Amino acid sequence: MIRSGLCFFIFVMFSSLAAEQTRLPLNDYFAETWNTRSGLPHNSINSVAQTNDGYVWIATWEGLARFNGREFKLFTRSEITGLPDSGLRSLAPQADGSLYISGARGGVGHLKERQWIAQNDASAMVNYILKTRTGEMWLALEGEGVTYREFDNGPEHQVLVNLSAYRLVEDDNGLI
Repeated sequence: MIRSGLCFFIFVMFSSLAAEQTRLPLNDYFAETWNTRSGLPHNSINSVAQTNDGYVWIATWEGLARFNGREFKLFTRSEITGLPDSGLRSLAPQADGSLYISGARGGVGHLKERQWIAQNDASAMVNYILKTRTGEMWLALEGEGVTYREFDNGPEHQVLVNLSAYRLVEDDNGLI
């Protein structure tokens, strides 16, 4: 028994050493920088998300960019129905492949099946959107706390007030 335990210990130690030696330093990885010269609408990136169809979405202070692996397609305020400003704060990809977009002036948009669906504006800049498994929409707001809507475009209910919230998480039990 001691012999098998010792063999297992030695195996684990050598496996750990081998794994440690195969890690590459960060400068050995491919790095790419995107900016306005690459096609972004602004050099400040506020949020990055990838949807199920493989597109990478980037929210900036001057609009939304979709990257297909080769080039950017830009979406501005005039093309994103319901957003009062081009300044975008966060992106929330959903399991169904849709994407929620939130703006600096409280605007919320929903891109579903290539259609822009306007949502009711929030009372402040939306730092984060969380859609729960039951379909509730929770909003983390700048300076105004946390609110939720029982469904898209439903009335807003304040949960926390007079603070800045930046992130929301749902646990396995459905608690926010």
